[in-house]
Amino acid sequence: MHTSEDELYMTISTNLTDMLQLAEFEGEMLKALSWQRSGLDDLDEQIHLYGELPLTMNIQINVIYNLEFGMVQNRFLGSGCDEIVDSIRAMSIRLNRLEITGKSALISIMEEWISGEAVPLYRHAVMRSIKLFLAGCGGLLRPVKTESFPSFPGLMQSGTGQGTPANLAFDQWLGLLRNDVPLDGEHLRKIERLYHQSGIDAIRWGSIPDVSRRHIARLIEERYADWFGIATLSREIDPGQCWERLSQLPDRAQPCDMLQIIPSRLAAELNGSGGLLSGASTSGSLYCRQYGMEWPAGHNVSWEREGVSSIKLAFDSAWFPPAGEVIAALSSTFDCEIRHWYSEPVHDLDGYDCYDRGEHVCSAEAIIDELDDGRPGLHLVPVAEPDEPTDAASVHQAAQG
Repeated sequence: MHTSEDELYMTISTNLTDMLQLAEFEGEMLKALSWQRSGLDDLDEQIHLYGELPLTMNIQINVIYNLEFGMVQNRFLGSGCDEIVDSIRAMSIRLNRLEITGKSALISIMEEWISGEAVPLYRHAVMRSIKLFLAGCGGLLRPVKTESFPSFPGLMQSGTGQGTPANLAFDQWLGLLRNDVPLDGEHLRKIERLYHQSGIDAIRWGSIPDVSRRHIARLIEERYADWFGIATLSREIDPGQCWERLSQLPDRAQPCDMLQIIPSRLAAELNGSGGLLSGASTSGSLYCRQYGMEWPAGHNVSWEREGVSSIKLAFDSAWFPPAGEVIAALSSTFDCEIRHWYSEPVHDLDGYDCYDRGEHVCSAEAIIDELDDGRPGLHLVPVAEPDEPTDAASVHQAAQG
């Protein structure tokens, strides 16, 4: 059955639009994606013959990871997006395997991070900040001392206000945005305190003056894809629903959410794909610099607890393995030793690194073998030295030493 472009109309962020323009028909591309079921064997053959993924599959993988990462950040997604996301899972070939040893209590806490049960407080702060930003643009809150905001002059279009507790809180929050503060524990608590001091959470959409609603609604429509939805099946954006949803905070994170390990930054999160705050980094650019990947979270995550003090973790990551700084920070955060094998055939990235309490201990090459059940497995490649054993077990023992 043919599906019209109107029926599959989607509001898509700038980077997704660029990707999908490579396809002749956006609607038909998305429809095909939802039924795509290619396995590892097909991808392996393509990589072996041509050294790269098919063009259409490159588009698909980028689309899916963008959708999946947005979904867990409490974005608005159409019902069809679940099928689109599911369709890519069997195609993932960026393998990461971690063997983790540490204190039993900290390993238990790590399991919450692995499974996504750890509350994403950084996302709460971003949602609080979006609402404060909208309130400032609508003149509901005004700075007291700040007289200019070059990155986005629209925040100052209503001028300064009286020194009320709400305006003073907004003025302090503007300082955090101007400094693009890291979303670490200290600043998360401060944003939460300033948000409640502003009183903006108690203001319902219907009680906002018409002129302020128009300013806020226009900005919501302009920034919808970055702030509220990777994709929606509706042509109509309901600004009132968006305003109210900003108070509905997510209680779960993406499995292996790396933004909980290395803090993101406030201005970059609000800037999204760009075009809002002049001079500010985009979130994608920041993620690539800090995490080594544009979607810093685990996909197809599986883990197994081995005894009280160790755990084996496996997950896929989009295009590249996490940066070494991420694994080092993970090792430091949970005071543990992490042995990380990774493989990314398209870019010929195969290797092994070991970290102990945040310190890099050693590296080695790795190869992909096939396990008895047909799944790929990663193994170390011994680097032969004169008068030294060359078997893989010896290399693994040295890595743990």
